[in-house]
Amino acid sequence: FLRRIFVANTKCKFSFKNHLAEIRTGEGKSIVLAVTATVLALLDFDVDIACYSEYLTDRDKGAFLFLFKAFGVVDHIQYNTFKKLCENILASQGDIRELVGNTILGNSTAQFSTSTTTATRHRILLGDEVDV
Repeated sequence: FLRRIFVANTKCKFSFKNHLAEIRTGEGKSIVLAVTATVLALLDFDVDIACYSEYLTDRDKGAFLFLFKAFGVVDHIQYNTFKKLCENILASQGDIRELVGNTILGNSTAQFSTSTTTATRHRILLGDEVDV
């Protein structure tokens, strides 16, 4: 059984491209994700680490909090399940029910935001367990 990590990003000053890396169970995937997230946060990224398992997400967030605090990047690294990450992105657009309702009714003031953040930092996603 192979566990996988993937990286997806937006356009930025760094020439990152989407990558997929395989790390077998027990080979330190959680450590690789935490260290990678720390480095990326130090390079002015907001980092989302997403996993299908709420248990693993909570475990890893707690295990590496000391590292994020030591480097001063706690506010720039978020652990979530893929489901919660998607919910957060949708919620950042405003009240989805109201926006959809206004759009259906032809209300021209209903606008979906084209950006999920107003911050100047780019966001990058580190995904855990992409083969699930």
